[in-house]
Amino acid sequence: MHSYKSIKELLITEKMSTDTIKIELTLEEYEKLAQLSYIGNWVVNSHRFEPMEDYEELVQKVYSYSQQLQLEDIIEYDEELEKFFPTEDFETETKELIQDYDSYTLWEELAYILAERDFFRTFSNEQIEQMKPEEIFYEQDNIAHSYINEFYENGIENVLVLKSFLKN
Repeated sequence: MHSYKSIKELLITEKMSTDTIKIELTLEEYEKLAQLSYIGNWVVNSHRFEPMEDYEELVQKVYSYSQQLQLEDIIEYDEELEKFFPTEDFETETKELIQDYDSYTLWEELAYILAERDFFRTFSNEQIEQMKPEEIFYEQDNIAHSYINEFYENGIENVLVLKSFLKN
């Protein structure tokens, strides 16, 4: 990230319909806002063929302040495309945050999906109908935590898919 010798305030004023909003940020906070904008836009648009333009436009608005703040080391303006883009270093650093999240949620989601499957394999419909919602949650959560512990200790070493996709 950026190293700062002193805290400078940034005043952002934008017209939104008939309302005006003012946000005071330090340079460090602006940089975090730029990262959050990148991350938010990634979550919303990275999986789409056609991005949601209102999010793209908001990110461009946030990025546009980088020029007046002289933060070209994190956000660059492309004259030809007339758009702002994160620098390679900024993008790499921000993608690490996304990868940390993705890595965590992958195992968490997989554990809870498997726990739900195993719950329904373990208990009959009659047994489930007799359970209170908190009992169902407790049972599924226990199963999920067993998987989470397994993934934490051994990664995918003990994960087995019974169907083979290898060509002979």
